[in-house]
Formats: sequence, C-alpha cells, structure tokens
Amino acid sequence: MASIITVSEVGGPRTITLDADQRRLFERELARIKRGFKAGKGIPPYRIAPGSRVVIRKNGKTSSYLLYDRSVLLQEGSRKTWQFYFGLLLTEWLFK
Repeated sequence: MASIITVSEVGGPRTITLDADQRRLFERELARIKRGFKAGKGIPPYRIAPGSRVVIRKNGKTSSYLLYDRSVLLQEGSRKTWQFYFGLLLTEWLFK
C-alpha cells in the first residue's frame, strides 16, 4: 500500500498532499538521513516555532514530523532531529 504524505503550514491554511513522484523523493531522502546520520538531541521546547508539519500515513501507522527553519526535521514524540535540506523543496511546494 502506498503511503500518504501531507505537508501543512503550522498555524496557517496551506496544505498539500504529495503526488507519487514527490512522495518517492521524500521517502528516499528521509530514509537516507535516518540511515546515514546520527540524530541530534532535539530542539528545546518553546524556543523556535515550527514552520511546517509533515504527516506520513502508511499501513495504518502515522508518523509526524515538524520542520523548523526549512531545514531541521524533528520527529514528534522522540525529539530526534536531523539536518533535512529536502525541507527547502517541501516548503517551496507548499508555498507555490
């Protein structure tokens, strides 16, 4: 079953659902950073407001991430962070 990935602006009205090509690129980049880089220790709460929320629904499971400053990805619930420069492209698609 294919996953459904939505990107939404936190505190705003904009929301997009990624198409098949965009979804494939996103999943490939997410797998690459999770496999190849050690996760950071998180962002102190209430220091920086997130710009976007990414929700992945696959096989009945939901994963949620927050995108800070277009390039830092935080996995909600675990406080793990990664440098995620693909977030620049996600933000461009969201505000297109």
